[in-house]
Amino acid sequence: MILPGGTLGVLGGGQLGRMFTIEARRMGYRVVVVDPQPDAPAAQLADRHLVRPWTDPESINELTAACDAVTTEFENVPAEVLRALAAHLPVRPSADAVALTQDRLVEKAFLNDIGIATAAWAPVRHAADAGGAWDAIGGGPAILKTARLGYDGKGQIGIAKRESVATEYGSLGGVSCILERRVPLAHEVSVLVARTHDGQTTPWPVGENVHRGGILHTTVVPADIPISLADRARNT
Repeated sequence: MILPGGTLGVLGGGQLGRMFTIEARRMGYRVVVVDPQPDAPAAQLADRHLVRPWTDPESINELTAACDAVTTEFENVPAEVLRALAAHLPVRPSADAVALTQDRLVEKAFLNDIGIATAAWAPVRHAADAGGAWDAIGGGPAILKTARLGYDGKGQIGIAKRESVATEYGSLGGVSCILERRVPLAHEVSVLVARTHDGQTTPWPVGENVHRGGILHTTVVPADIPISLADRARNT
């Protein structure tokens, strides 16, 4: 256990990093932020800001020397950086866990392999895959997303007809993509789960998410859903 007074490193200094920094300092921890942007939001509150890319070897060396543990603000920090840090100090989440979330194709396959249902999906790695992917998910409406890096509505396009898949694939730069069938939603809810290093887990209350233009606008906790449904979400 790392007690208050210890130093925590966070890779990424955006809004999530800022919220992490606020809570960590409130609990009595020091925080070192690594972010290449000199005006990164989290850096304004951190005890120390390393203005460098996450992949800079000096960033890894300084975090190793200064911190008791390291985390990442979001999933797009290279997993190799987390593995390098993990050779010297605790890193949570692990590099393997982050690597799963960095590629939507890998992530979806992993979820399905462990029995978690998802929307119908198919890979589109080349323009020639477009028609087959459309057929594989049972047609549209659908969403074409880049397999990596897209967020907040970026890197994704709504698809209404089969012949549009190849065209829109090109507009996304011809990178590896995933085609997902749209699912009609009454509500979108999410549950945060905290897990200790020895595998004990605790779910947080269910939150209800509202998006505008593909970007999360608000999350209301607790969600306005039946208790039985909330219990099911927390215990799944």
